[in-house]
Amino acid sequence: MENKDTQTVPKKNKVGLILNIVSIVVAVIAVITMVLVIFTTQATGQKGKPVFGMRSFIVLSNSMAESDDPNDDTFKANDLIFVKEVTDYSTIKVGDVITYQSAKAESMGQIVTHKVLEVIKTGTGAYKFVTYGTTNGWETVKGNGISDPAKTETVNQSFVIGKKVGQIGGVGSVLTFLRKPIGYAICVGIPFVVIMVMQAINTIRLVGGYRKIKHDEEFKAKDDENALLKAQLEALRAQMNLGATTVEPLETEQSVNPEQTE
Repeated sequence: MENKDTQTVPKKNKVGLILNIVSIVVAVIAVITMVLVIFTTQATGQKGKPVFGMRSFIVLSNSMAESDDPNDDTFKANDLIFVKEVTDYSTIKVGDVITYQSAKAESMGQIVTHKVLEVIKTGTGAYKFVTYGTTNGWETVKGNGISDPAKTETVNQSFVIGKKVGQIGGVGSVLTFLRKPIGYAICVGIPFVVIMVMQAINTIRLVGGYRKIKHDEEFKAKDDENALLKAQLEALRAQMNLGATTVEPLETEQSVNPEQTE
């Protein structure tokens, strides 16, 4: 036997549920995209400002893409790296990956992120860091225990921006696109327009539903009023019919002649 108690969701309710889910998903994507755009706009690149002590940089070369050390944290061009500001330079150790502003002639002023090969503490208490790109390989850089100046760079602590703490692979081109007006319009503006349109559709549906409910209530009220009037009319008609069919019998008196006696 079929279960007659099974309830099915009305088609309109299903459509409304789907619209709400889509709106939420689009809103979440738009918000995440907007946060990424704001963060990368404010904190990415040489002119970026730290956000909660963090900055991000888009990698432009493959100087850290390979390493002969399996423990090295490698990254390649088009990756996004996160750098935490350093105020205590004594916390930087050999093997750390630091981001700094280069002072070498061929890369003057560029932002470089390389591995620390050696930490040098000067007589004044300041620090210098010998860095290299792991793609060059340890043996190439430090042949016979001597750093190769052509493949390393000694960085004064005043040029150090921070220490690398994380990365997201392959998103550099996406973030670069998002930072452009056309990218922002497509990835943030369009989703919000879609949300507004869907909310407008939902509002129209709600208004239409409210009007229908209002109309149904008014129609039901008229039906109830008509039913009441009909009931009253039937009761009045019944009373009138009862009055027309009910007749009281008349009493008759029998005449007696006093002269007629037995």
